[in-house]
Amino acid sequence: MDDSTGLPAVFEAAQLDEVLFREHLTPSPRPVMNVEYCGAYIADLHTRTSGKISDTGVYSFSDCYVGLGGLVLSQDRKIFDAPDLMSPYWRKLVMEKINSRNVKDPVYRFISNDKTIDIKDFFDDDLVLLVKPGSSVYGHWLLDMLPMIWLYRRSKYFNPNAKFLVSSITPSWVFEVIYSIFGITEDRFVKLSEAVSIAHCRKI
Repeated sequence: MDDSTGLPAVFEAAQLDEVLFREHLTPSPRPVMNVEYCGAYIADLHTRTSGKISDTGVYSFSDCYVGLGGLVLSQDRKIFDAPDLMSPYWRKLVMEKINSRNVKDPVYRFISNDKTIDIKDFFDDDLVLLVKPGSSVYGHWLLDMLPMIWLYRRSKYFNPNAKFLVSSITPSWVFEVIYSIFGITEDRFVKLSEAVSIAHCRKI
């Protein structure tokens, strides 16, 4: 059992398959200037940041599932967990969603072994996972998803024919930006309606 929630443990540790940048120290962050805007929880996380950046690299998963916010789910219906797969804030929100036992939430239904959940199969192509929290937000694309493409293209797993799994709420300007930087055309993107469906992937 997960003592913090009273629920069966739903997380499974994930390990990097390829390390591109080793763990290193960086100057500690400056204090948050506008605590009222970001909230006490975020301000506290920011303050406690030690300046250490964990190993950065590439994960590879086979025959797995993808849910809301890019949660990667295993065959035994657990959520893969690692510091750069889920931020502490997103992990907290995920646990709150699970604790709410919302029968309309596809991730809760999936880990509860609901057989009626809408599962979309993506078995024709290798996929690069770009579904992340904030898929409609400029800042998240700039700081989260675009660097992921940059890292992937430097990885031993790079496949010039791979397609990219994105949220269905991704704005059209994102594809223009990605094309201008990386030359990746819009036909190489497949969309997941993550609010209602779970993706079943051959390889991500």
